[in-house]
Amino acid sequence: MGLNVGQYSILSHVARMDSPSISELADALEMERTTLTRNLSPLERCGYVTVGAGVDRRSKSVTLAKAGKTILAEAKPLWQKAQREIDAALGEATKRRLHEELDRSIGRMRAAFSEAY
Repeated sequence: MGLNVGQYSILSHVARMDSPSISELADALEMERTTLTRNLSPLERCGYVTVGAGVDRRSKSVTLAKAGKTILAEAKPLWQKAQREIDAALGEATKRRLHEELDRSIGRMRAAFSEAY
């Protein structure tokens, strides 16, 4: 199985967070828990992660399996190469403006959704 960007992001977060709970991982990824659970299923089927019991009966934790560590190590240089190519194509000024606009947009969305709920 080749990884898509979302799967790479999930595996990277699991590796950095060292067996997070589903809730912790969803928060870090800014993703709904149900969406995360749905996105974890193919990674679990491929043997890249294991989802098991958490610190209490209501929680579950996500652990990076050996196959997940391997695929993440294989994917990382490809991700870095793609990122360098995108950065070069955009140029520093455009990249900076894009990041600034994305940050502003995320802030506006967070504010809108926090008011709605």
